[in-house]
Amino acid sequence: MSKEKVKNSRIEKKDMGYWIVILVLIMVGQFTFFYGDKNDIVSHIGFGGTIVSILLAVVAIIYSFY
Repeated sequence: MSKEKVKNSRIEKKDMGYWIVILVLIMVGQFTFFYGDKNDIVSHIGFGGTIVSILLAVVAIIYSFY
């Protein structure tokens, strides 16, 4: 094999990033499709998101003072 073929066959970080984004989008789509009609799961995820956003706000306030 020539050096150009070996160089072109490498997987770069950019390519791995694309695959990770695509896989995450597929996983979120499947999760939404299967659990979108179950109100308990949706409310738990919403509550978890609220708690995380409050914690991040507190961390941002503390970080801004220091």
